[in-house]
Amino acid sequence: MLDLLRHVWDYQKTDSLERRMQAAEALIIKVRPRLAAYVGGRVSVEDAKDVLQEAVIGIATNLHQFRGTTDEQVLAWCYQVAKYKLADLLRKKARHPESMDPDTLAQLVEATAAKQPMSLADRMDLEEAIRLLRTVDPPCYDIVYQRLWLELDWGTIGELHGKTEDAARMELRRCLQRARGLLGPARKA
Repeated sequence: MLDLLRHVWDYQKTDSLERRMQAAEALIIKVRPRLAAYVGGRVSVEDAKDVLQEAVIGIATNLHQFRGTTDEQVLAWCYQVAKYKLADLLRKKARHPESMDPDTLAQLVEATAAKQPMSLADRMDLEEAIRLLRTVDPPCYDIVYQRLWLELDWGTIGELHGKTEDAARMELRRCLQRARGLLGPARKA
């Protein structure tokens, strides 16, 4: 038994800043390993550390708002905070993708060529279509980027966009068709 609810109640019932900090710290010590495992399996180690830190801050600063009555509800609430912080990071990355240097891009193209050979012309067309999609339809670009570059699972993409997994899959298909259409009839192969 984690006894999480007792720490929340200790936090909410005292006016002493020192006791509130102690109660929040005791709660964080118990939930942090679980949140680290949850976040760590979804992003890079560096990003996971940032998301975990943001989640801990969010939990500590919002304990006064918690209204549950069981340890399970406390834990679910903590996971929810971590999920929102993770979604914030993924949205930020989708809006501001890091540009790749030419060597990294060449390595990526070669790595994908082994699985799905693609001619240089097709690769250039794909790059142009994605660039146009980013300008013309940013939400579509976000889904394509999250799936193909960040390799997020369908459930995560669905959560980020308020869709089911199946709806996210269908949206990606629609977005790829839109990208193909942006090339014009002469360049759609």
